[in-house]
Amino acid sequence: AACGLNVRVPERFMVWAVLALSVAPIGEPGLLKRDASPFARYLLLIVFGSLYLSTGLMKSLEEPHWWDGTALAYDLVDRWHAGGSLAVFLSGQPLLVWGASVYTLVFEVGFVFAILWPRWSKWVLLLGAGMHLGIGLLMDIGPLGAMVLSFYPVLLNPEEGRRLWRSLVSRLPARFGG
Repeated sequence: AACGLNVRVPERFMVWAVLALSVAPIGEPGLLKRDASPFARYLLLIVFGSLYLSTGLMKSLEEPHWWDGTALAYDLVDRWHAGGSLAVFLSGQPLLVWGASVYTLVFEVGFVFAILWPRWSKWVLLLGAGMHLGIGLLMDIGPLGAMVLSFYPVLLNPEEGRRLWRSLVSRLPARFGG
């Protein structure tokens, strides 16, 4: 018999992410100008770190063909989530597929460690955005990539987030609040 808890990855991810955000400071005035409780961010870092680390370790230890790129090459043409002619073309490029495969493994396993250094957080998230945008371009995996990317701003180190926000707002025309 099927268990009600046996849901797909996007649903599991959303449950954990919504639980983490449920303890976020919402509606407090001046949140961009002062520190608020980091508890929700810490919970999301744990969710992302554990998901990436477990996925990367599973691929590394139980699917050795990720290290030579053949697992990714197969996934690019798999009938359930192949993404089209570009994915088929890239699956036949061993050096590119190997590079993307190793990039994926190193990112997934290294994320939990690298995101903890404030100076690295924006670069780690940029690498993750590149990975998820690439997956979204090449494979049909549903909404997971968009959902993950929508939570990335929360993972940004708060000081970096404020600096980025100020930079973006200062470039807006005056009629939009800049």
